[in-house]
Amino acid sequence: DIHKREEALIFYDKAIENNYALDTMYNNKASLLCEMERYEEALESCNKSLEINGGMAHAYKNKGRILCELSRYEEALESCDDALNIAPKMADAYAVKARINNRISRNEEAIKICKSAIEKGIENDNLYYEKGEAEYSLEQMYEELESYNKDVELNENLAEAYIGMGHSWYVKKDYNKAVEYYSKAIEKDPKKPYYYMYKADAYRMMKDERDIEWYTKGIEVDNIGGYLYFKRGKAYALKNKYEEAIEDFKKAIEIS
Repeated sequence: DIHKREEALIFYDKAIENNYALDTMYNNKASLLCEMERYEEALESCNKSLEINGGMAHAYKNKGRILCELSRYEEALESCDDALNIAPKMADAYAVKARINNRISRNEEAIKICKSAIEKGIENDNLYYEKGEAEYSLEQMYEELESYNKDVELNENLAEAYIGMGHSWYVKKDYNKAVEYYSKAIEKDPKKPYYYMYKADAYRMMKDERDIEWYTKGIEVDNIGGYLYFKRGKAYALKNKYEEAIEDFKKAIEIS
């Protein structure tokens, strides 16, 4: 919620003005700014945290996450290593390091990082998610399902894990299973228009009339710059509903 995040930023700024736990407040502010996709500001705040307390592992981990979003991957990996040198059992630092490797298509390295942590008894939902993403990229389909299942065991509300499982079944052409997991993702996070699109795509592959319904539900959340109108237009055209298709294509062009 944007309003709640803005309120949290005001709280952190007031705490900083009053010199209260500066290293923690700057780090918390950096994490929040990263969630808000204000990455340059997040990096500045994170660096201030580390200037005050150079031994703060969470700040190094957050810096790695922020640098990853800024596509400064080698620096991001160094920050994760700094975090792990201070806190060798920090699961999230391993997960961020794996995510960075996934971003630069070093999927085998990402799997190795996750397995290394898990073998040491260090695990959390993010680790299994990144492992599943790497396995998906490498088409290790049954391994990825196992990772996503473990992810859900650790955090049953993580919609992204259900999406990963849905994608796995979609690639296997088991579209009914894909719909099942996309539905679970929507239940956990109904504000993501892509989730509705994935479900509609699976129905379309089955030649199921419900594809139109789910493209429409996605549009009601966000038309994704007209893209969902384009997708629904194609679905109408496949059903020989050309007038509806033309209307959707027109909307897609107008918005894009």
